[in-house]
Amino acid sequence: AGILLTGLLPKIISPQLALAGIGAYLAWVALDITVFSALQPEDRAAAAGLSVFSLIGGGLVGLLLISAVSALINSSTGYVIAFAAASLPVLLFWRRSKKLIRAAGPDLDARLGVDEDSQSFDEGVSESGQAPILSARNVDFAYGSVQVLFDVSMRVNEGEMVALLGPNGVGKTTLLRVLSGLEKPQGGVVRLAGENVTDLGASRRVTLGLSQIVGGNAVFGSMTVYENLTMYGFSLGRDRASVKAGIEEAFEIFPKIADRRNQLGSTLSGGEQQMLGLSKALITKPKVLVVDEFSLGLAPIVVGELLGMVRELNSRGTAILVVEQSVNVALNLVDRCYFMEKGEIVYEGLSKDLLAQPDLVQTLSLGGVPEKDSPAGPGNDLSTTKADADSKGNYIS
Repeated sequence: AGILLTGLLPKIISPQLALAGIGAYLAWVALDITVFSALQPEDRAAAAGLSVFSLIGGGLVGLLLISAVSALINSSTGYVIAFAAASLPVLLFWRRSKKLIRAAGPDLDARLGVDEDSQSFDEGVSESGQAPILSARNVDFAYGSVQVLFDVSMRVNEGEMVALLGPNGVGKTTLLRVLSGLEKPQGGVVRLAGENVTDLGASRRVTLGLSQIVGGNAVFGSMTVYENLTMYGFSLGRDRASVKAGIEEAFEIFPKIADRRNQLGSTLSGGEQQMLGLSKALITKPKVLVVDEFSLGLAPIVVGELLGMVRELNSRGTAILVVEQSVNVALNLVDRCYFMEKGEIVYEGLSKDLLAQPDLVQTLSLGGVPEKDSPAGPGNDLSTTKADADSKGNYIS
C-alpha cells in the first residue's frame, strides 16, 4: 500500500511520507480485521508489530526507490520505472501466497471446523429443522496448564430460552467467555447464526448478533441512564435515528428506566442497573442475548421484575442464554437447561421435566451427576463420573 501510494504522488517528501503512513495504517486495519482475530491471543502483539514495521518499511522503501530513480532519469519516467520495479516482487509474492493458501486449505478447514460432521451436528439438533442460533461443539479450554472445559457441546435454538446451571467454579462463566469471543478455545467449534465464529473476536460476534450482559458491570456510573443507552448504541456503529428509536422503545416498555433517564448510573440500585443493562438489547436487537448472573444479590421482588423484562425481550425474537445461580429462578424462566460439573455438561433436559423431579434437581445443584439410568431428559447420554474427569487431566473443582 505504501509503495502504490507514494508512486502516485509528485516528488514532494512531506506528502509522500504522510500518505505512505496513511496507506500503512489502512493496510494494518485490513490485516486486523482479516488476520489478527484468527491468531491466538499471545501471538497477536508480535503479528501486529511485524505488520506495522513491514508496512511502514514498504512505504519508506518505495519512497526512496522512486526518489532515486526519478533523480537519475526524469520525474515522470522515473515514477513509471520505479512503480514497475516495485510491483514485480509484490506480484511474485502474491502468486506464492496463493499456492501456500491452497496447500493449507484442508488443514485450515479442519482447524475452523468446516467439515460435514460439524455441519450435520448443528443442522440436525433443532426440532424445527433449522440450525441453532448459537452452538458449541466439543469445546476444550484451558488457562495455561489448567483445563477448565472438557468436550463441551450445547446449543440455543432460535427464539429459545436456555439456562446454564451448576455450582460455582464449574466453568459456566468461562464457557460464556468462549461463546462471546472473549476467550479462544483450544479445540472445538463455535457457531453463531450458522457461521463458524471460533476464530472471530468479540467485536465481530457482536456485529453478527450476539450481545452479553454481565451482572453488576453493565453501567457507566458517571453517565446518566440516557447517556448510557446513547453511548452504547453509537459504540456499536448504530446511526442516530436507530439509537433514538431504540431508546424510545426501551422507555416505553420499561417505564421504570424512563423515570430515571436523567439519573446517574452510579446512583441506581442493583436491580435498576440490571434493568438498564437489559434495556440495551432493545437498541442492538441481538439474535442472542447472553445474561450472566442477573439475579445475584437482588431482592426477590426485583428479580421478578427482571424476569418480566427477559421474557419481553424473548417475545420480541431474541434467543436468551442465562447463567444463573438460583436454580428455581432459572427453571421457571427457560425452556431447556444444561447442568455443568467440573467443566463438563452432565445433564441436558427440559425445564418442565426437572421441575417434576426435585430430588434430581437437588443432586445436580449440589454438583452430583445423575446415574446412567436416571431420567435425565431427552437424548441425554452425558453422564460422567469423577474418574472420567480425572482421566482427562486438570479440572476446576
